[in-house]
Amino acid sequence: MKSEEILKAIGVVEVTTRRQKAKGTRMFLYPQKKMYNSGHTEDIRFAVYKSGYVRRVTNGHAANYYINLRFKSKEAWYDGLRNEHKIKKEEKPLLIPYERNRIDYLCSYILRNYVSKQSKYLIDESARSCIANNRLQLNKLLYGN
Repeated sequence: MKSEEILKAIGVVEVTTRRQKAKGTRMFLYPQKKMYNSGHTEDIRFAVYKSGYVRRVTNGHAANYYINLRFKSKEAWYDGLRNEHKIKKEEKPLLIPYERNRIDYLCSYILRNYVSKQSKYLIDESARSCIANNRLQLNKLLYGN
């Protein structure tokens, strides 16, 4: 089963505009809404970018953030003014070069963080049975087994 079929089965809808598509971006809308303590609700949206990023997209009150895996990196250089070596440690996102792999990653992220936490985000019975029938393929997608 393809990742896009799994996304459809759990109710995720692609909402990409023509302009986004022309730039290599795809947008997806999760069927549930996120609710804040204030009572404010917002759609749960994700974007897959040509640059390799997979992001959770917010409605403007907070920054969009990437959900790609992160790796630790070191950058070293020599500071001539102070006669010393400098080392800067940082975490960088692991960019995903192929669109198919980005969609697979998004699918596994949604299954792991939204669908598996059924008490918080509910899915309908047909999607649940689709997931149950394809459990072996989903485990390969999620865990690489």
